[in-house]
Amino acid sequence: MIAAGPSGFVNAPVTKGLIICCAAFTVLASLIGRERAHSYLYLSRDGFKDFRFLWQLFSSVFTFTSAGELLFGMALLYNYRILERLMGSRKFAAYITIVSSLSAVTHLALVGAGFASIISGPYGVIFASFVYILRDIPTTLSINVWRWAFSDKWLIYLMCLQMVFSSPPSSMFGALSGLLAGIFYRAEALPLRNAELPFLASVCAYFFGSRPSTRTHLQVAPSRQRLNNGEVDTLLPQRDGFGFAAAPPRAPPRASGARGDATSTTTAAGGGGGGGGGGGRGGAAAAAPRPARPRDEDVQALVDMGFGREVSIQALQSSNGSLAIATNILLGD
Repeated sequence: MIAAGPSGFVNAPVTKGLIICCAAFTVLASLIGRERAHSYLYLSRDGFKDFRFLWQLFSSVFTFTSAGELLFGMALLYNYRILERLMGSRKFAAYITIVSSLSAVTHLALVGAGFASIISGPYGVIFASFVYILRDIPTTLSINVWRWAFSDKWLIYLMCLQMVFSSPPSSMFGALSGLLAGIFYRAEALPLRNAELPFLASVCAYFFGSRPSTRTHLQVAPSRQRLNNGEVDTLLPQRDGFGFAAAPPRAPPRASGARGDATSTTTAAGGGGGGGGGGGRGGAAAAAPRPARPRDEDVQALVDMGFGREVSIQALQSSNGSLAIATNILLGD
């Protein structure tokens, strides 16, 4: 799985609300029976004739047609919570509304033209977000198995493939509608990309018990990390409220054997006297290893995710060059 920050739904209340709604609507559809579900929850051609169409257009976004689709869909949506942490909850709420609407319009156009049958479920959100995962989220881990390289995204690829062929051909056209919606949104073809829905984000945070994420400029504060055999000062993001805030600077540590006065410094440099020898040993102990400069491609991968260059370098240094750990540091609490 991709590095999405801390586990659970920390700073991802909209994603949590979407998953809970999908589970609730799908379970309800199985309880009331398939015939009633087609009348009240699934989007059907019969609903086009009366007022049920508007309700079905809303409920079909959350209602999967089978338990298998629900399982894979929830797993994908859980991994997509990284997008909410990057966008912020208010923008992510607008994002899922826009791509769901665009996907529904495209899918209904295909159905009206006779190319596809109707599919229910958040296919628009799943496959529009897949475009972002594919293009904007860097690969943080690669595993070689028998000369085959597998990235940390391969499970997402397999689950999306399962969703595409879950109920062909309707699921295939639903996936196509979602991909087109994601490409259209990502290409900034509409001025709606910067739209936000703070009310929806606040409602999700209130009912689903997770504070909304606010996409802010990242600042850093000193924090102590142990690298290799030495202990050095590194920079880690510190949260205050909904964003990152800098803690007051801290003076570098002094070695226990070091002398603070000029006399001991001079004696240590000259190498004479017991006190001077102690000062020299203290000065050697104070020379802690400095973290190596991270690779340029790792820095650029974090910059492409929207983080500042300096913050990206500091996070990579604090994680000893691990891109996955640095991503979790920047996304987590």
